Amino acid sequence: MIAPLLMLFSFTVQMDKTNMSVVIADHAFLHALDLSGKPAHIGLLNSLFVTGYGIGMLLWGFVIDWIGPRRSAMIGACGWGVFTLACGWTTNVNELYVARALLGAFEGCLWPLANTYVGRWFPSQERSRITGCWVGSAFVAIAVGIPIVTAILLALNWRGVFISLGIYSFMLVPLFYLFGSDEPARSRFANAAEADFIRRGAPQAIRTADGSQPTLFQSLANFRIFLLILVHASSSAILWGLTTWLPTYLVRERGLSMKSMSGVISISYIAPILLVVLVGYLADKARHRAWVGALVAIGTMIALTVAMSVPWVLVTAFLLVLAIAAPMIFGGLHSAMLHDYVPHGQLARSTGIVVGFGNILGSFSPAAMGYLAGVFGGKFLLAFVMIIGLNALSLLIYVVIALLKQADFIAVRNGEPNIARVRSRP
Repeated sequence: MIAPLLMLFSFTVQMDKTNMSVVIADHAFLHALDLSGKPAHIGLLNSLFVTGYGIGMLLWGFVIDWIGPRRSAMIGACGWGVFTLACGWTTNVNELYVARALLGAFEGCLWPLANTYVGRWFPSQERSRITGCWVGSAFVAIAVGIPIVTAILLALNWRGVFISLGIYSFMLVPLFYLFGSDEPARSRFANAAEADFIRRGAPQAIRTADGSQPTLFQSLANFRIFLLILVHASSSAILWGLTTWLPTYLVRERGLSMKSMSGVISISYIAPILLVVLVGYLADKARHRAWVGALVAIGTMIALTVAMSVPWVLVTAFLLVLAIAAPMIFGGLHSAMLHDYVPHGQLARSTGIVVGFGNILGSFSPAAMGYLAGVFGGKFLLAFVMIIGLNALSLLIYVVIALLKQADFIAVRNGEPNIARVRSRP
């Protein structure tokens, strides 16, 4: 019951994120809020959302450890439902800035909540693929969400988009109340054998040099956690930059109509959905998640370079959508890595801190891409060069993490206790 709930939760969050990328390509919206010809101000709508998203993650991690994931999911869904509705009722851009930031803060519960559920409900050898499933459902939301949002926009108006999606968000509350138990032992849908299977599949206990469990501060002082924050900041910047400006780029610079754009993007998202789940499965099998991330970063740089070089708009759209798969894959890998670096009881807080700070640091991207496009006459070439550079940074960090993992294995093989010791093969 938990996997479908997490997938629906991620799907709904992404639907709320997708609406803005479509709405900012609408002339009526830009005119109503005096945003025409102001790409940096438009980008700020998503930059403020991501900042609120990151701050929300920092706070939600502690809340989830305190009251549990089920109640947190219900509160979060109510909160973002309210502020999605508020986006539709705004009368000026400053009100929309505030509503977007608060919407992000409530949606920030997603990553620490999902990672906590995965840690409580799935054995270690299944966590990357399950994470790939709920992360991949975000691509399903984009694939079906862009044509749905476009249809609502054309049938009603931009206010109707926010109001419709706000009402839809509340459907999650009864589902989590009925089916989203915090632990297998508390669920009427899990038997004793299943709970034992999950418990036996937990990662090796993490200990400090004196054999005790590390405190939260000791866990976060681990250099590997710092690297995860940096690489998640890079992946967040890639994700938010591309998803914010892709529809506008295809409509304004490559000449697609709104209707054609939504159809092209929707069809293109089939490949990333399959790719995210497949990479999660392979990462579980290989147990070398950092090297998997490095290979994905290389492939993404190639895809972006080709996308900017070819004249065929359909090929460009497909490759850019494929590039959006990379940060989603990265996020799934980071979540799975955290299970190896922090104790079970610190998972929600650690996820909130790592992913939260990562999103705060990466929140500059939509505004920066809008600024670069404005400086260069509405052309996005330099903005996409920035995204390629961020993938190169991710590649470098993954290589460092992979080398540290090998050093951890050698230490464990020699019997040396270490806060970063992990279960792995050489």
